[in-house]
Amino acid sequence: MALGVFVSGCASLPEPSSLPPGLYASACQVPEAQERALSCADAARLAVERSVELRAEREALGLKEGAWALGFREYLPDLSVSWARDERLSFLSSDQAAWTLSLDVSQTLWDGGKLRRTRTLESASLSWARAEMVKKERALAEAAISAYRNVLAARSRLDLLRQSNERAALELETLECEVELGFARPDVLADAGHRLDSMSLDIQEADLGVEEAEHQLATLLFCDGLPALGESVNTEERALDVDGEKLVAAALERSPDVDAAARLVEQRRVEAEAAAWAWLPVVRVDISARFGGDEFPLTDAAWTANVTLSYDGPWLSGQAGVSGGLEGRDARRFGSSSSVYPVPAPAESMAPAGARLALQQAIDAYDSTRRAVELGARLALTRYGIAARRRDSARSGLDLARRQQALCQVRVRLGQATRLEALDAELACAKAELGLLDAAMGLLSAQRDLERILGLDPGALPAFAGGVRQ
Repeated sequence: MALGVFVSGCASLPEPSSLPPGLYASACQVPEAQERALSCADAARLAVERSVELRAEREALGLKEGAWALGFREYLPDLSVSWARDERLSFLSSDQAAWTLSLDVSQTLWDGGKLRRTRTLESASLSWARAEMVKKERALAEAAISAYRNVLAARSRLDLLRQSNERAALELETLECEVELGFARPDVLADAGHRLDSMSLDIQEADLGVEEAEHQLATLLFCDGLPALGESVNTEERALDVDGEKLVAAALERSPDVDAAARLVEQRRVEAEAAAWAWLPVVRVDISARFGGDEFPLTDAAWTANVTLSYDGPWLSGQAGVSGGLEGRDARRFGSSSSVYPVPAPAESMAPAGARLALQQAIDAYDSTRRAVELGARLALTRYGIAARRRDSARSGLDLARRQQALCQVRVRLGQATRLEALDAELACAKAELGLLDAAMGLLSAQRDLERILGLDPGALPAFAGGVRQ
């Protein structure tokens, strides 16, 4: 599955082949950097696309899967053909020349299912490795999403501080006029100036925060500079009504951790089965044919057939075989052989018990992973509800601060309050705006936690929830 990528000035890399549906593999449509701004989902796809480490791991895994697919050759017989010409020059008699043609065929008739189990085990290992790679891709995508939204939050914070500073500067100018007219004391003006200086320091700190956040996002996207970002912080977005049971069921179904644990269980099951049936014998047949003569068609022929049964166990191993063949036109040959090796490796008798123990541990880990995912989904939903209430509370706090600011302005005009009090009201309003911004980002982060659990694109939770809480 291909990933889409854009952002001018960034080098193009081959398409990845293994991202899961949704956010991590929905990039068949390549956006044009010059036509539209960078979205949060685009940033996540671009980070995964441009990761050199993931690209190398993806290509290596693809090679391993290709090698496994070509491993079907092990089911086919081994065939070899050879030929030779032997010339003998003699000073006392006529020269002689002979041709020899050999054909050898070897095939395992029965191996007790060892080859099938080995390939199944290799397939399970590859599936587990791909699941682990998908987890890495998702982790990198989440880092890009977090960095993207950190940039949005830092820019919004800087804008709010600058706007508040502009309004406070107007109050300071009015206060300066009042001092000149003798309506206010100079110490009040000095106090107000100190507060504006403190706001200027906050603006400088916020500016550095924007620079740091942009640098972090650019690093994840492997770009020298950021393009325009197409999203902004919405402090008025309504909270969603998410069904808890539906969320848990979907989280268990889509969780990469549960999938990786299930694949590990399958791998351990195959290993346990292989260890349990390792004692089964192997039956193999080998056929050889030889043809010779001075010229073609070759008239001398000989063939041999061997059937071998071998057994390899911890307490007893050995092999037995019979052979027969034809030499020349009238000579036939038959034979048999056998060998036994008692107690070759008694320690290996514990292998089946060890494999069963590993399987049980994998099953326990799978159950624990499911419980952890279920608990994490319910906890994330609870945190989402708390974040929504905290955002609503911050919004109410901002409304209250604005009403107090408006009331303070009225009192100033009536001569019942000073400009310094008006400045304090403006600073309180700015603090409430920043609190609302932080609460809105907390709600967005909690929503992203739910989307991450479900493997959804950023902003796709409303479609899953199917409803909005007013």
